[in-house]
Amino acid sequence: MNGFVCLFSILLALPTAVSGQEESSAATQRSAPGVLAEMNGYQLTDHDFEVLLKMLPNVNKQAMTPEQKQQIIKNWMQVVTFSKEAQAKGLDQDPIVSEQLEMFRKRLLFDLYQKNLQGQVRISDDETRKYFEEHKDQFQTPGQARVSRILVPTKEQADEIRRALVEGVPFEQLAKEHSTEAASKQQGGDIGWVKPDHKEPDLVRAVEPLETNQISEPFSSPIGWQIVKVTDKQPVVQKEYEDVRNTISQQLLAKKQRETQEATANELFVKYQVKMYEAPK
Repeated sequence: MNGFVCLFSILLALPTAVSGQEESSAATQRSAPGVLAEMNGYQLTDHDFEVLLKMLPNVNKQAMTPEQKQQIIKNWMQVVTFSKEAQAKGLDQDPIVSEQLEMFRKRLLFDLYQKNLQGQVRISDDETRKYFEEHKDQFQTPGQARVSRILVPTKEQADEIRRALVEGVPFEQLAKEHSTEAASKQQGGDIGWVKPDHKEPDLVRAVEPLETNQISEPFSSPIGWQIVKVTDKQPVVQKEYEDVRNTISQQLLAKKQRETQEATANELFVKYQVKMYEAPK
C-alpha cells in the first residue's frame, strides 16, 4: 500500500504557482472536448480528473485554485508516463505489483462497502431525545464558585485565624497578613473561579457546601492548611434539547455506525469461515 500513499503525496504537492512552461502547456488548445491531457494511447478527461480528486484525502475541490488543479494534472501525467516506462522495462512483471494492486483493490472495495453500510444507518429524533432525557447531566454547564482562601503551614495557625474571623476580622485583611500563597494574598486571598474539575479535590469538597459569603472550617490539604470563603456562586445551567440535538445525533450516529460495522464483520467472518492464527514474531 505504500506505493499508493506515495502517489497521493505526489498529487497533493501543490505549489502556489506554476512555471512558464506549465502555463504554456496548460494554454494549449484541447484536442477534443473534455480532454485535460493526453499522450500516446491515453487521455485524461474531465471525468477522470473528478475521480482523481475524490481519491485524494482532505482535498477541498471548491477551494482549489486553477494553478493547483493544473499541478495535479501535471503530477498525474508524470505518474502515467512513469508507469508506461516501467511497463516498457518489464517492471510490471514483478510479483509485488500484482500483489499490491490486489491489496489496493480489496481496500477500495472495503471503503465502498463501508460507506454504503454507514449510509444505511439512521438516528431518529426519538432516539436523540431519549438519550438527552436519560443523560441530562452530560449537557450542563457546571456550577462554579468564586473563592478566596488563606493558606498557612500549621493547624494551630489556621485555628487562630478562624477564631479571628469569628470575632469579625475581615477575611481579606487576614489573608493579606497571614496567607503564604503569594499569588493570592495581595488580592485578599482571591484565587478566582473554582469548578468541580479543579485540580485540588480537597478544595472542591470544602467549597461545595458553602453559600455566598460563608467561610469554611480549617482543613488540611497537600499544600497546607486552608480556610476558604465563597464570595460568589453560579449555579449549574441545564442546556436545552434543541441546542444539543445535532451533537447528540452525531454521537449516536457514529456509535451506531461502529456497532453496525462490527456486527456485519462478525456475520461475514462466520459466512466466509474466517480463521486467524498467531501473528508472526
